Amino acid sequence: MSTPDDTAREALTALGLGPAAKELYVDLIGPTAREMGGNLLAVAKLISVAMAPLHGMVWGLEKVRDWLAAALLKRLADVNPDDIQTPPPYIAGQVLMQLRFCADQEKLRELYANLLASAMQRDKLPGVHPAFATIIEQLTPDEAVILQGIADNHEDFEFQEVRNERGHSRGQIAKEFRKYCSSITVTNIDASTTYLDNLLRLKLFEEVSWAAGLPQHRRFVPPPPSGGGGFNFPRDDDNTTMRVVRLSAFGTQFLSACVRSETKTSSTDGA
Repeated sequence: MSTPDDTAREALTALGLGPAAKELYVDLIGPTAREMGGNLLAVAKLISVAMAPLHGMVWGLEKVRDWLAAALLKRLADVNPDDIQTPPPYIAGQVLMQLRFCADQEKLRELYANLLASAMQRDKLPGVHPAFATIIEQLTPDEAVILQGIADNHEDFEFQEVRNERGHSRGQIAKEFRKYCSSITVTNIDASTTYLDNLLRLKLFEEVSWAAGLPQHRRFVPPPPSGGGGFNFPRDDDNTTMRVVRLSAFGTQFLSACVRSETKTSSTDGA
């Protein structure tokens, strides 16, 4: 008659653990084996099947090195050799570790490669913040597409919403951002609000708002966003608020280090 420890060993074998590793976890699984009995083995087999596809999706360091070497060669081919240097370990280490989990995510791999290439150039390194690698780790592939779209034409990236005390509004930021996502072929359009919130949370976007009491005979013109003009309001708005979502200064720095503008590099970068 099998004991709970025997059942635990069978389940751990089904998970693909080697003999030495199995013995380490028998005590951990033993109490569960006593409660679930033979069901534990069935669950272990299901877990093994569910996890199997992940084995090919996680790169080893050798695969990371090979892909990264080719990616860096493409990015640094036209850089003056005297300007190329060893990247700081606190940046390179993060990139090397996180690339292991991006085997099937080309958009995120590209961001990491761009970041490391920037860190290897003497003139660009001062603009490379260590937090950039952590930020990429918290992006979805769709958000990488959004950032690429902004990098290609970021001067047009700004959404405004105006509301007066009567509840009348002009423009809706979430709605306009959804349209923007649709225009650049984001895969999951229904998640556009989540993407907007995340990019604000990561400080790549910033939200600025103004409020003013308006005399009947005056129009309120808020301080213009960077590179943009003012915004005129109807004469009969007594109390008006304005919200603007736009790329932050930190976001601009992130784009410079991590996102290559396809518009600017298309003539020299055929890949």
